[in-house]
Amino acid sequence: EAMVKNPTVLSNALNDKLPDGREIKDLDIVRSRGMGAVEWLRKNIKTDYLLGPEVLRVTLPADNAQEAADLLNAISKAFHNEYAEVERGKKQVRLTELRAKKDAIERELNSLRGILDRDIAKLDVMSVNSVNVQQSVLQTQYSAAEAALRALDSDISKAGSEISAAKAKLKIIDRFPVPDEVLFEAYRKDQ
Repeated sequence: EAMVKNPTVLSNALNDKLPDGREIKDLDIVRSRGMGAVEWLRKNIKTDYLLGPEVLRVTLPADNAQEAADLLNAISKAFHNEYAEVERGKKQVRLTELRAKKDAIERELNSLRGILDRDIAKLDVMSVNSVNVQQSVLQTQYSAAEAALRALDSDISKAGSEISAAKAKLKIIDRFPVPDEVLFEAYRKDQ
């Protein structure tokens, strides 16, 4: 909710263009506010979840419904772009964390392999039982480390898929304008 009124989102919306090539900041509803347009929007945009818990309704009281709709569509587009960028950043951080964990586990696994190799070299294979017990312990540690490595590989793969999906959504986000019926209905309710 707060992200819709974020000055960055509002500034990006005001610097956007309409489908017909006109700039949002050239709309009368924006131009009449001058340099204070962002602050005016922060104070006058109303948000709620009356349409459902997953649907954020954004309204702006205005005399010209078409200009208000154009401005709200630009704000919606800027919001989606900012949100997608924030989510992409979070996923990238998570992917970096998972890769670091994977590297740490691989280093530990290599260390355990080295210990196993040294212990085998030190052993005087006098007692087959001792070798079998030690091998069993080391094999268990090795198996656990490999299982952890596989889990991290799976998490990294999933995070990569999520980043790809987010990038794909970001490319087509501007194809989903707010339907006029929803905007007009919201405008009528504010009257």
